[in-house]
Parts: sequence; C-alpha cells; structure tokens
Amino acid sequence: MKFRKTCTVFSIALLVLSGCSESREGNPRPVPSVESSGSVESPAPGTDVGVFGDTKACDLLNQALQGQGYNAGEVSNSGSLNGCQASKSGIAVRLDLDDQQGVDELRGDPSQMYEGDVNGRRAKQLKRPSSPGAGCYVAMEVGAKARAMVLAGFGTNPSVDEACVEAEKLAAAVEPQLPRV
Repeated sequence: MKFRKTCTVFSIALLVLSGCSESREGNPRPVPSVESSGSVESPAPGTDVGVFGDTKACDLLNQALQGQGYNAGEVSNSGSLNGCQASKSGIAVRLDLDDQQGVDELRGDPSQMYEGDVNGRRAKQLKRPSSPGAGCYVAMEVGAKARAMVLAGFGTNPSVDEACVEAEKLAAAVEPQLPRV
C-alpha cells in the first residue's frame, strides 16, 4: 500500500474555506442506543441502514485484530454512528464505518495528507503528529458519501510513522470485508 503526498493550491484553498467543520448532508437518523452488553441495537425493520447494512464495526475490528493481543473491541460512536475501539499495551486503534462522509471529507493539514489505495481501494492517509487527535488515520472509499476509517495512536510512543504502520496493517485487514459500491 502506497500513499503519495497531495498538496495543491486548490486543496489548501478548499481547506481554508471549509475550515474544520464536521457538517454532514443527508437524512438525519437517531443515534443508536447502546445496550448494557455494549452492542448497538439493530435498527427497526424498514429503516435505511446505509451502505454498510447491519455490519458492525466491532465485528470487523475484532476479526482483523484476532491473535494480536488486543482487548475485545468496544462500541465507540465518537467518530461515527458505527464505531469501535480496541487497545493493547501502549497502542489504541479504532474503526469507524461512516455512511455520511466520503474519503474526500477527511480534513486535516494538507501537508500531512496523502492519497493512495488499500488493496486497490481508493484511500487517503492523514498523519497527525500532535494533539488533539495525534496518530495516523486511513480513510477507505466505500461510496461517494461513505468511508471506513481506521485510526492508530500510541500512548507511550508518539511516533506517527509507527502509528501509520499499524493503521495501514489494520486497513489492509479490514478492506476485504467492506462492501463494494
């Protein structure tokens, strides 16, 4: 998997004009409730569940991390309505299945943004060496307005390059399970 740096006058102007807003287009949907077991309830029959259907981020994350010493994934909807995070000594990873934002909505410093692919699927990588949000993000295209995003960050070792190695490895493991749209 290769990522190449993208920094054009247009993308810088677009970033300046758009700021860091998290505005989302589409139909509003209620936030899924979390049961005491930590799993997200299934939507009511007939509810639009988006491009990911009933796929749960924790199912994909746990499968991708199997045998690597991570704790079981826990539902975390801070980055999307279908997110999951897991950790092991010194590193945390998360997976967000977002059916409201595409790869091109990934925001950050253009000098730290790279375009590439994961197993042939269009992707963008964002290296964030400082807080808040330090770590490495890899957003994979699932549709024009849908993406799967992995994040890796070290608590004790702030190396963004090492975090990117973990994020890329996780993205490569998750990608085959994502829908083709």
